[in-house]
Amino acid sequence: PGADEGGLSLLAKLVVSSLSARPTVTVKILWRVPNATSLVPNYESQRVEETVRNQLDAAGLELMPPGGGGDRDDAGESRSTPDILFVVNNFAASPQLESSQQPSESPPSDYASLFSTAATYTGSYVAFADVRYSNGGDTAFVGYLLDRVNASSSSSDGSVFSPGRFSYAGWNTDANTLGTAAANAVLRCVFRHHTNEENKRFTLLRITEDVLYQSRARGALVSKIEAEGGDVNNLVPQLAADEAFVFARLNSPVLAATLDLPFPALASVYFPWNRTFEIGLRTVDQKDVLERREPETTASAALAKPHDGAAVGSTTNTTSSCDVLVVGGSTAALAAALSAADAAPSISVCLTEPTDWLGGQL
Repeated sequence: PGADEGGLSLLAKLVVSSLSARPTVTVKILWRVPNATSLVPNYESQRVEETVRNQLDAAGLELMPPGGGGDRDDAGESRSTPDILFVVNNFAASPQLESSQQPSESPPSDYASLFSTAATYTGSYVAFADVRYSNGGDTAFVGYLLDRVNASSSSSDGSVFSPGRFSYAGWNTDANTLGTAAANAVLRCVFRHHTNEENKRFTLLRITEDVLYQSRARGALVSKIEAEGGDVNNLVPQLAADEAFVFARLNSPVLAATLDLPFPALASVYFPWNRTFEIGLRTVDQKDVLERREPETTASAALAKPHDGAAVGSTTNTTSSCDVLVVGGSTAALAAALSAADAAPSISVCLTEPTDWLGGQL
């Protein structure tokens, strides 16, 4: 597993290990391109099939043998049904493309058979791990998924595409995506109806970040910044304008309606490290104890004022002295600062962090 999704994987495994009535949660893998599972993704050193198995194991899942299908076969006979169907939208050839390189296309023909097979697993929770591209989701794949979600709204037979029933991830590296989708599916499966609304909101955040931002709006933002002579790694000078530019492209009433959420579901956006690579999102009803103010509850409010992190460029400069300076507020930095303070209680230790929270991506 990678570092960014490690907390989710550990939480999922803890939940599974705490089950007493049923000690295992089972999973089957469904590949979009079964003959391409030995390819090595960007930024990683092992085959994608190995990473899939590692991430499923890290989330506490028990892999069922290949073969079989949904609840019934063609003859109407009962089949062994997994708790979770893990659908992998894998890439078909090396090198794996970046999400910014994906072509504008209609969904490939194999998407139809992939989703048709997934639809037969009516007794399973489905996880969609979107690793066709790195650093962002497959817009054609997610478009096809959302079409199936819309179609499920008129069905009352417990479709696997019903809002809140499935999980989705398509961000950063393959390991990050696979681990997030697996852990999300475990929590949804174990807690079932108790997590339906939260799962809808998490799916909204994932699709908003992975597809609407990383695969669409980020490219437009980069073009805007470069045209203005700005720096994509330092958004401070035009931070409020850049947040408003992105928010207008991410606050989607169509996506909210498709996932059966009230609009506006998205309250505001911000850039945690004041660069285009990461995006922060707040939902309207989110209450984050680490925030220094209440989130905006309307689109107009979100457009009018930036995230508190924007204050980096306008805070009063101060000069302090210390014996040990730790730069950055990641988990490693916290460990270093605490270790220094414990080792020599008489010295002063200073930890600096440009955003308004500690812990890095965790």
